[in-house]
Amino acid sequence: MNIPLILKQIYRALLWHTYNILTLFRAKKTVLMDLERIEYGMIGDFSPYSTFRFTRDGDWDKKLVRLTDHIVYLSLEQRFVRGLEWKATPHYAGEIKKIESGTSCLRSKEELDAFFGEWDKLYRSIKERGYKSNRELYREGSIKNVLFLLDEVTVNITRDGTPILNSGYHRVLIAKILGIKQVPVRILVTHSLCGKGPTTLSRQAPSGSARPT
Repeated sequence: MNIPLILKQIYRALLWHTYNILTLFRAKKTVLMDLERIEYGMIGDFSPYSTFRFTRDGDWDKKLVRLTDHIVYLSLEQRFVRGLEWKATPHYAGEIKKIESGTSCLRSKEELDAFFGEWDKLYRSIKERGYKSNRELYREGSIKNVLFLLDEVTVNITRDGTPILNSGYHRVLIAKILGIKQVPVRILVTHSLCGKGPTTLSRQAPSGSARPT
């Protein structure tokens, strides 16, 4: 019997249930969303693991990038549609620069290649088995860590009611490339002005990228 593993699983389960209780079980709530509605992503993100304020004011909903201009989308399209090697994509080149400057959590080219290899596996999995939520993957045993149930794709709702991608970039963009119509998402944060009259959302689409997941 692996006592340390059992204790770790108990600890994770306690965290999962505590987060659900503190957030009135919001973490368990997902909705099916049409991917054609999600055209923009947020620059920066709210953590799916530690967000407890679900209604927020401010201009966070104006700092956006069009998903088809996102460095991750461009790289995924080059890899899986055009058949290029990862090394030829801007995403790979950007990560190499981070390693060289010491700002990456990856320490070597070997770790980087393994990192991108995971996106190859994710693409094949979604293509062959369809898109599955983390809840489905947990139930079938593909995911062992219950805390990953917090890591569903998350979207935020802007002041004008537009859904924008918060986290789960790789999964959503691969689904878009594969022509998948809907995916389950957690609605994480809603702007405090949403539903309070007409507003104008000034979208910015810089070339930088939010943290992909």
